[in-house]
Amino acid sequence: MILRGWLLAGFVLSALAHLVGVASISPLMPGAEMLAWALLAAYVTVGGGIRLPAVRLLLAGLLALLLVAVWAWATRPEPTASFGFFVYRDSLPEPSVSDAVVGGLRVSWLPVLAAVLLVAAAAVATRTGPAHPPAAPTPVAPPGAPAVLVSAVGAALAVGYYSAAVAAWARSTGAYGPIHLIAAALPALLVALAAVAVAGRLLDGPPGPRPATKPLLVAGLSLTMLAVLAFADAVMGQSWSNLYFDYESPGPRPDAMSTALLPVNVPVRDALWFAGAALLALGCPTGRRTQVPAAMGTGKA
Repeated sequence: MILRGWLLAGFVLSALAHLVGVASISPLMPGAEMLAWALLAAYVTVGGGIRLPAVRLLLAGLLALLLVAVWAWATRPEPTASFGFFVYRDSLPEPSVSDAVVGGLRVSWLPVLAAVLLVAAAAVATRTGPAHPPAAPTPVAPPGAPAVLVSAVGAALAVGYYSAAVAAWARSTGAYGPIHLIAAALPALLVALAAVAVAGRLLDGPPGPRPATKPLLVAGLSLTMLAVLAFADAVMGQSWSNLYFDYESPGPRPDAMSTALLPVNVPVRDALWFAGAALLALGCPTGRRTQVPAAMGTGKA
């Protein structure tokens, strides 16, 4: 469909404009990030496949990412504002691990929800055909060697990156409880591990409606996993100051200084988000409506 091609081209151009603007700290086009997500959501919608569970979940994830972009755009600091601020040690007792989890979710619940919906869309994409879902569920076979290998290697990479990020933030923040850093970004890690598990399982699943379905979905899940892990790193950067310090005006003798004021757009992370979601959109079936036979449409036998 020509319209879908134009929508996909518009998404690519808008995403590039946003990434170049973030990298150069000089926006080429205000609102390019929101426009990119809106065009990708329109690309999925125009396919006419909202009846399919995979496409509905994918569209929900893309719309959630659009809300993330709107929030980041609406809460961005002024160009002349300083990103640094002084913080003083809080006199309250040390927060609990549950406080750290709640604090991390307060920052990351929308991106985590979007990632969950994208991963769920990939999980069901090869379970339903574009027009006729299977009459009976197929038996689930035990995972084969390729699935186990992909899942194991992906999980090791995810946990390794997560552990390195925790260690780096623990060193930079002093003796401020690595367990709280782990708890704050744990939801993002769980989503990343789910993406790895789904990618491995796709290798053993039934064939998709197109030969390129599985490679696109596995690649999209891999990039989504990396994007979620990068966001988990950013959550750790915010959580320690939110948990252990009070925000006050600059004073003569601050105990620490933090630069994590607002969620900051990182070009690499945004590129992973865009690329992963686009590959999932291309890999999920378009779900075109069932063609009506000519005899039924004309009323002739």
